Amino acid sequence: MTVNRKTIIATAIIIISCIASAFLFYKISFLANLWKIAALAIIALTAIASVIALHLRNVPVYRLCVTITLFALFFGSLFYLFDVSGFWDSISTEQGIKKFIEEKGFFSSLVFFIIQVLQVVAIPIPGAITITVGYLLFGFWWGSLISFLGIVAGSVLAFLIGRKFGYKLVVWIVGEDKLNKAMNFIRGKDKVIFAMIFLLPFFPDDILCFVAGLTPMSLTYFTCMAMTTRIITISAQSLFMSFVKYLLYSGSVTGYILLGLMGAALLAIFIITVKYAKRIQSYFENKFDIIIRKIRGGKKNKEGAE
Repeated sequence: MTVNRKTIIATAIIIISCIASAFLFYKISFLANLWKIAALAIIALTAIASVIALHLRNVPVYRLCVTITLFALFFGSLFYLFDVSGFWDSISTEQGIKKFIEEKGFFSSLVFFIIQVLQVVAIPIPGAITITVGYLLFGFWWGSLISFLGIVAGSVLAFLIGRKFGYKLVVWIVGEDKLNKAMNFIRGKDKVIFAMIFLLPFFPDDILCFVAGLTPMSLTYFTCMAMTTRIITISAQSLFMSFVKYLLYSGSVTGYILLGLMGAALLAIFIITVKYAKRIQSYFENKFDIIIRKIRGGKKNKEGAE
């Protein structure tokens, strides 16, 4: 990287953007102090790292600083608008979301659908809250259906954003060779790992929708996987949360032991899946190919008989 007038100006813009981002995050009232401190620390380190990278002419670090700054400025502005407009206060709790949607009257289902899409892509609200609100507002079947359609649509949108911009962004930062090596490392087991992460609770599966766009995974497979896993997780969520609440409120030692065993079992399933991911994916792909060949063979036999 040549240190010239353009790079110096770019670094000055990064530092000014960091200051603006820090101001925005500091002013956002709904963020907890811990999150504010973390955001301000990252922004400060980014400003310092950009100056050091400019001095050492380290292109990947410099480009990473540019990317972090742009993301910080974008999300800082977005959250600040949520805050000052009162939108966040309206949807930050289950009752708040319920009241916000009910006020929309005839368009309440559409508003809830949009909130579920944004919940995956942009709004930092746990899906557990919005799904619960859908159940309270529209009942189990209609609420679950809207939640399912909105979350799947948001997941596909996040995947497409990752596919369209994520690959180019990572290539710009680290280079195409390094990214291809990383992709080759997970090739052959990415489908199983992502499916398992989507099924298991407590994983940041919304963020991973963007990451999935970087992999060789096809949009068709991702959509089918998202639909299948979301049906299972949305249906199981209410039962699982009810069971966890029962164990916690019972206050018995047995309840806590059972809860610990559940967590250990989920962790063991994930570790085993990751370890044997290639074999599992190869098995299901072979079964899928056999089914497809049988369907195609049946069609040819039927056409020949006619």
